[in-house]
Amino acid sequence: MARIRAITNARVCAHGKEILRDFYVDLATGYIVRKPHKESLSMIDMEHHIVAPAYQELQINGCPGVHFTTFKDSQSYINNLEQVSRYPATTKGISAFYVTLPTVSIDTYRKVLPHLKPRAIAGGADLLGAHCEGPWLNPLKKGAYGNGHAILAFGIY
Repeated sequence: MARIRAITNARVCAHGKEILRDFYVDLATGYIVRKPHKESLSMIDMEHHIVAPAYQELQINGCPGVHFTTFKDSQSYINNLEQVSRYPATTKGISAFYVTLPTVSIDTYRKVLPHLKPRAIAGGADLLGAHCEGPWLNPLKKGAYGNGHAILAFGIY
């Protein structure tokens, strides 16, 4: 099995200009590497299509009509999660995302966190997991968060 994949006839952006070029990817690491001398290659001809990086969204609270802290039942929550994953703003250049949960009640965390395990979502951006913005907040640096759901960490505040 080939360890290096040659990507040929790809349009890429380099130094602010679109150019046509070939490049090589080490399949074990995912890194772009120099052209190998004697290594067996698998090839993909991009036929002049654009090759660009896919980005990861590190903080998303939801999208129109969906907020990740709203929980009715498990199936509705999963459906909403998949809806956000396939939302155009999520899928155009984003390959994966973290769900962001602001400081909410412990009950809300208990309901939603089990559904936020990393996974691939067919036809959408992959779920990387959850980014929780609390509940352990320094009361002197809590920003816009109210005190209602903040928890003191080990009594240090």
